Amino acid sequence: MKILIIGNSAAGTAAIEAIRKEDKACSIVQLSDEPHMLYSRCLLSYYLGGTLDRDAIAFREEDFHREMNVQLHAGSGYRAVALVPDKRRVTCENGESYDYDRLLIATGASAKLPGNIPKGINGVFVLRNLTDVEAIKLKVEEARQAVV
Repeated sequence: MKILIIGNSAAGTAAIEAIRKEDKACSIVQLSDEPHMLYSRCLLSYYLGGTLDRDAIAFREEDFHREMNVQLHAGSGYRAVALVPDKRRVTCENGESYDYDRLLIATGASAKLPGNIPKGINGVFVLRNLTDVEAIKLKVEEARQAVV
């Protein structure tokens, strides 16, 4: 059995743990466009505000995927962009394809700016992931004012 999980946050992690309770041997491949460790999105504002450091927002150990026998493909290029259900195949931005017997799409939500704010304006951010926090932290160093 080949299981493919798209997404590497809370739902994907919980799925891996549940699957491994029932089946220690099946193949699990996980795709994520985020290059970061497993972290709690709920704690991002605390990390941004300096209340917690980066290690404190992690919710699993760094070797989680190895211990769970999961092939993690993460980072630039691993965003799933095409799903072909009749072939049971997912293709990523980098052109790599992954076949599956079972597929779980655990990508969560996405942040959306109000309709009157165009995307790509320098200094306008959403707070959805660790990459967002890092970008905000860089901008804060040069900012004199902020609106939340």
